[in-house]
Amino acid sequence: EKLSLSSGLRYSSIENDITFGSNKATLNDSATLGNLAIRYQFAPSWTGFVRIDENLRYATVDEHTNTVYDMVSKIQQPIGLKNQTGRSYETGLTWENAATRIQFSAYQLDLKNEISFDSSTYYNINLDRTRRNGFTLEVDHNLTSNWTAGTQYTFTDGKITDGPFAGNVIPLVAKNTGRFYLLGRLNKNSSFFAETIYTGKRYLGADYYNTQPELDNSILTNMAFLHDRGNVQVALRINNLFDEQYIASGSTDGSEKGYFSAPKRNFSLSVRYNF
Repeated sequence: EKLSLSSGLRYSSIENDITFGSNKATLNDSATLGNLAIRYQFAPSWTGFVRIDENLRYATVDEHTNTVYDMVSKIQQPIGLKNQTGRSYETGLTWENAATRIQFSAYQLDLKNEISFDSSTYYNINLDRTRRNGFTLEVDHNLTSNWTAGTQYTFTDGKITDGPFAGNVIPLVAKNTGRFYLLGRLNKNSSFFAETIYTGKRYLGADYYNTQPELDNSILTNMAFLHDRGNVQVALRINNLFDEQYIASGSTDGSEKGYFSAPKRNFSLSVRYNF
């Protein structure tokens, strides 16, 4: 009743026969991934857990072919990329009662051959090894029978751990992120949702030396209304409620910097009918 164990295996394979100009390449790969999780209830309100997961991301065809241009032969070779593999470790504690749930978890994510884009050369590369350490604190509380509020804070220390950039921070990984939400039912047919999301400063994409100014932090608020009556469901969502101007992402080639601005206040309306 107090101890649970879960595990699994997953096998996958991929076959790529790529024709790129006058060049051809066969890039095949396969992998077997496993996971293991243990959960134990120490007391009626306290539960602890440990989890290990293996992960994989196959390089896409456009990543395989977006490789360095050979200035001697004047041919861009589809040399291909190595597929990204990794393993994550997570442990934590959960305390909860009828109204409140608090969970603290610490994690480590190790990746090998992480697929990245180098904007100084405009081609895709494999980073040697990267590691993300951090922790997450989550609190959810039932304010009333119809309203729930919650918050989450995540700290991430992302580092390149091997190769020429060893010790530097992984670009576009924010050290601090957070979220606050409010969810409730306005009446029998209508509900409301609001969230505020905080994203901390990040180094620009391809700034592997960490020499360029960081992207500023951002605070965004989103809101949604849902009305459900019979067979009809209407949903209205408002993104970036306070019309904040912020930079969603950016990259550098070592001298020039490019920024990708994000949408200002925007809306979406959906109507669904169940026959």
